[in-house]
Amino acid sequence: MKFLALSLGSLLVVGCGSDKIVCGTPPDLTGSWSYSATQSVPAATLAGTLSLTTSGGCTIDGHLSVTVDDGSGTPTLLDGGVSGVFLDESTVDVTTQLGGERRHLGTIVADTISGSWAESGPSGKSGTFRAVRGAP
Repeated sequence: MKFLALSLGSLLVVGCGSDKIVCGTPPDLTGSWSYSATQSVPAATLAGTLSLTTSGGCTIDGHLSVTVDDGSGTPTLLDGGVSGVFLDESTVDVTTQLGGERRHLGTIVADTISGSWAESGPSGKSGTFRAVRGAP
């Protein structure tokens, strides 16, 4: 959960004194990504497809569709919108709407985004994620 405070602090610093976010020259993340994640409480794995668009600026939009497997034998499908910003040329702060707001703070290396996520509110859900561009 520490990354949320750092992420929010970064957003405030980046946004101060201007209506426009300054993020350097971020890479184009447009495309389809293979998304996988772990969830610590309750334990589960998530797998699915992340579709992203970037406009050459500092914002990110898209859609995430994942299947959650908690070992019960009945996987759950979660599907929702994605929005976010580049904090700099290699760091993103992305929110997904999957029945609750999940914030992802990730680092971009080539065609891979990886990092940590946490759901807002009392659920306590959090974990790690990895998205690989173009992977099946």
